[in-house]
Amino acid sequence: MTTRRATALSTEAPAGSVAAGRLPTLAEPTHVPERPNVPAPVPPELLHVAQRVVWFKLPEDALRDSEHFLCHAMTYGAAADLAVVRSYFSDDALRTTLRRAHPGIFDARSWAYWHVVLGVRPIPPMPVRRLPE
Repeated sequence: MTTRRATALSTEAPAGSVAAGRLPTLAEPTHVPERPNVPAPVPPELLHVAQRVVWFKLPEDALRDSEHFLCHAMTYGAAADLAVVRSYFSDDALRTTLRRAHPGIFDARSWAYWHVVLGVRPIPPMPVRRLPE
């Protein structure tokens, strides 16, 4: 027989939470969605951003892999592109993208910038492509 212990509700923030004054780290996500979702139907302004930042694919194809698209937008997007992206994707989605970033897309400046903007500290090393030996 299993016994459940009753817990009292507390109005205090957990010790490691943002509300307690500590920023989340990549190792301690507050919430990790499976994969950021592109809205359906895809808005024309998002297609325009995809065409600009993932220039080597058709915009529709670029948006099928939202994490790949977001990595490119966060690295190559202009301020106007990022305003569009941030109107459709939450900060949690962008943090998830950083956590699962594809190697070889981010440059050091963009990597550091987005960690600071999204309040993720400490800034981890950039993702590295591992080749089989």
